Amino acid sequence: MSLLSANLKAFIAIVRQGTVHGAAQDLHLTQAGVTQRIRAIAKELGTTLFLRSRRGRQQIS
Repeated sequence: MSLLSANLKAFIAIVRQGTVHGAAQDLHLTQAGVTQRIRAIAKELGTTLFLRSRRGRQQIS
């Protein structure tokens, strides 16, 4: 049993993998599914969590 929420797991996976694509593969989800989870956290916190670039790299804002 994990104490981490699914949304937090998605955030951590992006940080570790460096991309939404990598996080999706790691979590066995679609990229859209990972993005939904990140948007939910960002909305709850009222802030942007990542800045996307053309190279696919994620930067924590």
